Amino acid sequence: MRTALRWLFAVLILANLGVAMWASWYRQTPAPPAARPLPQIHPERMVPLSLPSAGVTPAPAPAARPLPQIHPERMVPLSLPSAGVTP
Repeated sequence: MRTALRWLFAVLILANLGVAMWASWYRQTPAPPAARPLPQIHPERMVPLSLPSAGVTPAPAPAARPLPQIHPERMVPLSLPSAGVTP
């Protein structure tokens, strides 16, 4: 029985080493990123943002979410751990 456990232990150690070596040495080379064409630049459409005619308007503020309703009749007092504190 002891010999079988030693063999099992040895097999598990070798399997663990094999998986660790495979995980550290196996590298799949990623494909190079595809080159995207550069966007066209239209200098005639460019306007400095400091000019009043630039037409820049600030974004509206996000609407606040309503708070959830609290129902005191559904609230249950919590039992605190025995730290000498009572609710």
